[in-house]
Amino acid sequence: ILTVKLQKGTYITGRVLTENVEGEHSATITVYRTSDTRDIYDNQNPREVIKQVQTQKDGTFKILMYTSKVDEIVDDNTNGIPDVLEEKYDIVITKSGYLTYTITDIELTEKEEVNVVKDYKLIAGDVVESGEIELDDIVELNDKYGETITDANKEEMTKYDLNEDGIVNKLDRNILKENYGKKVQKVIWIDPNAENMILPLKGSYVITSEYGTRVHPITGEVKTHSGLDIVGAHHGNILAVASGEVTYAGVQSGYGNCVEIKHIVNGETIYSFYAHLSKIDVAVGQAVEQGEVIGLEGGAKDDPNHGTSTGHHLHFELRSNTGSGNSIDPNKYINF
Repeated sequence: ILTVKLQKGTYITGRVLTENVEGEHSATITVYRTSDTRDIYDNQNPREVIKQVQTQKDGTFKILMYTSKVDEIVDDNTNGIPDVLEEKYDIVITKSGYLTYTITDIELTEKEEVNVVKDYKLIAGDVVESGEIELDDIVELNDKYGETITDANKEEMTKYDLNEDGIVNKLDRNILKENYGKKVQKVIWIDPNAENMILPLKGSYVITSEYGTRVHPITGEVKTHSGLDIVGAHHGNILAVASGEVTYAGVQSGYGNCVEIKHIVNGETIYSFYAHLSKIDVAVGQAVEQGEVIGLEGGAKDDPNHGTSTGHHLHFELRSNTGSGNSIDPNKYINF
């Protein structure tokens, strides 16, 4: 009889930033098993907390997880290594006065470290903690308007001080109004290394608008931004992030010159989309290789067919299906 005890360690890591705060960033990171679907707020039978930590001052966190454990195995021939248990985990990121952010289905098997979140900015204004920033939040913050944060009232008042300057005032109210209508987010984790996609451009670049809800820079509307706006070298090469087939190459309203490519990556069908190009170098039906130049960065008013744009940049999307309305977060597939 062979008795084997195994424990396999993997670190969950990441960095969470507090919106509108410079310097120290604080949040609570809680780990649950994905298979445990109980409600975390159920007083009678809540979801089991596996680990819980506070972020460091710079917003980073590192959690050691023992992902595989076999207490006793009986092996008559003693020749093989027994299979180990595999788990998936969820992390829930919380901060008082902010919308909760949840990442599900994090797989840790055979990895020394898994970076699950990169510089995610928690969204401020959910002071009522309903999961949505709405009128009730504005009303409650207004009731605390002018209050100064002290040691005596810190536990109660901190959630209203959205920029953490020690007083509840117009600055906090403006932050809440800017985020009005935003809701809690829950995303499925996808290993960016496993997907093996590359950046859509080479050289230095700046991301000027992230994926998600934003105020449109031209119309002023609050709406979903379906991709990333990336400013690189004006008229620089735009690259296919993976091998695939071109499904669209032409002009679309708002996007100007644009290209869509269908990929199959690790068995998953994904479409990449590149807009505000100054030039298109591919045609529909053409097979392209990863890293192949498909067009040139653009978006400036002196480019023909630049679309709705305030200046030269690449609008980049990943999609679960062809066409607009199917966008998925590019940060889950590519490390920008």
